[in-house]
Amino acid sequence: MRTSHENPTIVKGKGIGHRRLSGDDGADLVLDFWTCVKHLDQPSLQQALALVPGVSRAAVYKARARRNENNGGNGGSGDNGAAANPPSPATLAADLIKTVGFDTALDLLVQIDGGNNGG
Repeated sequence: MRTSHENPTIVKGKGIGHRRLSGDDGADLVLDFWTCVKHLDQPSLQQALALVPGVSRAAVYKARARRNENNGGNGGSGDNGAAANPPSPATLAADLIKTVGFDTALDLLVQIDGGNNGG
């Protein structure tokens, strides 16, 4: 399991679907996320989309383009740096879980993971 060298409680989200986790290992990892023992960082776009039903990749790309336009095209706002330093993916994922609930987010991630593993 790839974790951050600075903080072993942070698990990199990109590539989680490619990890060879046994059923027990996967359940333990989900439990760690659910109980905040570990935190998901840098989720893939697919993982983030799974947390918010009804949002398409195209909508996210449009939102990114709109955000870039509003920030002068460079991601920065020129003021206090708030726009130049958007919330971390882990913070966004936590906010999404608060919005749709953990069970819904987990169900969606399991559906995506099952599709990636031929199940």
